[in-house]
Amino acid sequence: MLLGIVVVAAAGAACTPGGDGASPPTTASTTTSTPAPVTTTTTTTAPPTTTATSTTTTTPPTTAPPPPPASSWPTAATTGVVDESVLTPWTGDCSLRTPGQVIEHKIFDCGPDIYAPGVTIRNSLIRGGEHWGVNVRVDGGDPVVLEHVTIDGGEDCNFASAIGDGHYRAIAVKVLNFGDAFRFSSGDAVVRDSYAKLCAPAGSEAHSDGLQGYRAPSSTADAPQVLEHSTIDQRCARWEGEGTRPENGTGDPDDRACSVTANVFWADDSGDGLVLRDNLFRGGGYTIRVHSGSGHTVVGNVVE
Repeated sequence: MLLGIVVVAAAGAACTPGGDGASPPTTASTTTSTPAPVTTTTTTTAPPTTTATSTTTTTPPTTAPPPPPASSWPTAATTGVVDESVLTPWTGDCSLRTPGQVIEHKIFDCGPDIYAPGVTIRNSLIRGGEHWGVNVRVDGGDPVVLEHVTIDGGEDCNFASAIGDGHYRAIAVKVLNFGDAFRFSSGDAVVRDSYAKLCAPAGSEAHSDGLQGYRAPSSTADAPQVLEHSTIDQRCARWEGEGTRPENGTGDPDDRACSVTANVFWADDSGDGLVLRDNLFRGGGYTIRVHSGSGHTVVGNVVE
């Protein structure tokens, strides 16, 4: 208000004291309306500077999460036959030639030889077999599916493969007493949520492998070659019979062969793009031994 009064005095130099000089203050009231230009809006534009805090949220991805505990991988207790009480003997031919055939809750005392696409074996026990546990001889059509199947090589170590050669999907499969668990050879193959405990025969220079690639084709989106979220246990694989290799076995029943090749052996002109994802690998002379192909994906695996 003092500023308004000063402005009025400067404008009214002809006024006499006590005269009609009281009227000029009316102009002061008009000048007091000038405080309207007080721009409180300047305080509302400042908050956008708080957007800088968003930059701190982008830093966490730089630290990789810790691996899951070993208990999160498949075990002998979480794979294979779910309910043994419902199993009955398989009385049919062990040569399976009917496309799309579904077999459930059976005990095979032979190694199924599968020639037809789309065959499914579920919640079943396969014991022994003269050579393979399951031999898939399918080149096209729907893949063969083995789900919650136990494949047991018997009291002696069956040094063939539990499953071969290709164009199959093994889900929650349990392999016991085989030298090789999963063979990838003549076609695409996917093993997921499965468990294999390997053994080794005496006096043999052959390999004992969890996954063995033998002239396997390259992996593609339509024909993948994948081992995922499975456990391969090769720790001190049992050395059967009268051992002749001093570095691995002496024939003593309590002896163990702890260096029989690899959890994964990819060789013999096998192709590109093998995928090994989120597996638990235990023991073995090698964990992953690659002699063939390129562009393989190895991610999220844990070695013990």
